[in-house]
Amino acid sequence: MASSSMRRYLLSRVAMTLPMLLILLTVVFLMLRVIPGDPIAATVGDRVSSEELENRREAAGLNDPLIVQYGRYLLGAVTGDFGNPVTDRRTTVQVIADTFPASFELVVVAMIVAVGFGVTIGAIAGRLRDTPFDVAGRLFGIVSYAAPVFWVALLGQLYLSVRLGWFPTGGRASGFDAPESITGFYVLDSLLTWDLSALGASLYHLILPGFTLGLVFGGIFLRFVRVNMLQTLRADYVEAAHARGVSERLVLFRHAFKNAMVPVVTITGLQFALLLGNSILTERVFSWPGLGNALLSFLGARDYVGVQGIITFYAVVVVVISLLIDVVNALIDPRIRH
Repeated sequence: MASSSMRRYLLSRVAMTLPMLLILLTVVFLMLRVIPGDPIAATVGDRVSSEELENRREAAGLNDPLIVQYGRYLLGAVTGDFGNPVTDRRTTVQVIADTFPASFELVVVAMIVAVGFGVTIGAIAGRLRDTPFDVAGRLFGIVSYAAPVFWVALLGQLYLSVRLGWFPTGGRASGFDAPESITGFYVLDSLLTWDLSALGASLYHLILPGFTLGLVFGGIFLRFVRVNMLQTLRADYVEAAHARGVSERLVLFRHAFKNAMVPVVTITGLQFALLLGNSILTERVFSWPGLGNALLSFLGARDYVGVQGIITFYAVVVVVISLLIDVVNALIDPRIRH
């Protein structure tokens, strides 16, 4: 019975995901088509002849009817063909393969920092309501949530890198040899090749940008966990546990904290997708060779083909993460799939 309900739930979520993905892809396609001007001319300017410009337009398929371009775009998104940038000899898929591992490592470290700070401080603040610790935690949550990520990144770079010299000012592999490339993920490749020096250097370069990005998003987890903790502590089953003489420690960790963390799974997945998008400015400040930096480079060069491909990839990642969130929530809370 449980497996049958889970199967029905998964099928319904997949059926709902497909229209959402189609809408996202359509919006991306139309947004880059309504921009004034010619995308090829905006990229190469007057550096090529009009005949060469027309040849490039024909090669990019921009002379075809809009419906034909749309169909080709959807087919490419389904088959993993995101086009060929004008300003890069690599395909968009190759650009993504070369840069996404750096962005993913950065986001994972930032998520660890955000969840670690936010959940810990939020849970304690919820337990110690209206105490100085709670007030300080709420203030930290408000400030971190409101602070622009690039401003926090610049402050961290200025004080911790330039003045104190604790961390490198930027880059992913400055001052050391990158590990042998197997997956493109420096930390994972260092472990697979047992290159401990490269592992330490990779983590060392990840600390400051990851901590900066995670600190900003930690305030969201802090406020969310604190509110859920307060609601859980007022629940009937917690009061019943107190009435039965259960120790305060068991009430907090076995009843209150465990149940307060169930909704956090949803926000964790959503924040992971947001972190991936918001890492763009952090990557630029720290010269991090990630996907966000590649997107900004394409934007600066007015390479709309490259921009479209990377944004399409982001849209697919967000949809996949949303689907995974629904699956995990259904596994944790059986009520969702019934």
